[in-house]
Amino acid sequence: MMNGLDSQCEEWRFSDDPPVAAWNERIVLGSRLFEDIASDPAPRRALRTLLVGHSHDPDLLRIATQLSQAGAAVEVFLVDRVSRLPTLELSATGHGRQYDVGYCRAFRPEQFIHFHFDRTLRRDDDWSAIDSSLAGHAASQSRCLMWSWLTQVSVSRWVNSPWNLRDAENKLTQLTYAQQVGLVIPPTLVTSEVDQLRRFAKTCTTGVVHKSLGSPVVSLHDHGGRFLYTSPIVADDIDCLPYPCLFQQRLIPRAEHRVTVIGRRTFTASLHRTGAQQADWRRAAVDHQRFEHHELPEPLVAALRELMDALHIQIGAVDLIETGDQTYFLEVNPSAALIWLERALGMHLCQSVTNLILCGA
Repeated sequence: MMNGLDSQCEEWRFSDDPPVAAWNERIVLGSRLFEDIASDPAPRRALRTLLVGHSHDPDLLRIATQLSQAGAAVEVFLVDRVSRLPTLELSATGHGRQYDVGYCRAFRPEQFIHFHFDRTLRRDDDWSAIDSSLAGHAASQSRCLMWSWLTQVSVSRWVNSPWNLRDAENKLTQLTYAQQVGLVIPPTLVTSEVDQLRRFAKTCTTGVVHKSLGSPVVSLHDHGGRFLYTSPIVADDIDCLPYPCLFQQRLIPRAEHRVTVIGRRTFTASLHRTGAQQADWRRAAVDHQRFEHHELPEPLVAALRELMDALHIQIGAVDLIETGDQTYFLEVNPSAALIWLERALGMHLCQSVTNLILCGA
């Protein structure tokens, strides 16, 4: 146990509320009803679209709805619906389904939970029916099927392909590319050595924060799970680091910026700060309503576009911190939630994603 780090985890519980996404089963790959229309060719003018994501993702549902309303032929691969994953049959011809464009928001069947800003977790009922001792095996089998199925299908144009999304989610890759395009990053250390951490901490005059290298999910249980926020730590309180951990110098923000990049468009929401407040604004639900519209300097916007190009993704939410004399890059989330900013600031983010899928711009 990592004394001093374990206390950063916050408990989230599974929600008993009705599903936030009521899917039309006729567009869900693997659904029995889908077989009724699978052989019917879409109208020649309809854009055949493949969406990949979680069943409890309201952003994915809104985008699917908007695409359908625009006349696209939409099919959805819900990676967390174990019993309804598409059937894969390898034939001599090797021909799979064909799509004009695809958009991926989630690609890990093993991460079968979906986080919501109301501090609850959602999961598909399929996973409740699987014995906990078999969950890991079920996830690995689902993962093999998903990647194999995606390899078999033909997609002419991807918006955030699963392969690029997988690579782009690595925070260390992000930090490396961010430096290469001229963005400033905080002093950073990844280590499993306590002595290295303590030496690093002595160079950080404003303190040190710990954050997850990958998924923020620390553990799951029957009622919920524990979520790791970016949190300040005291290096001398850490007894051991049994696996590599990411540490950065704590920044005292004047403002925090969430920059949603969709194609060549950027939408910036800013949260103004006073003093040393929480290291992670996601902890306080009230902060979600305090964001304001903001315009970034064009050279900074250009650098963010270069970063997205380097990561080979077209959609992502970049987190920046502005201190008194510098703006720092923290990370980019290629699958960030969109609707909360639509509600808070009236940004038409889902529609912009839909337009990017339809028009490529």
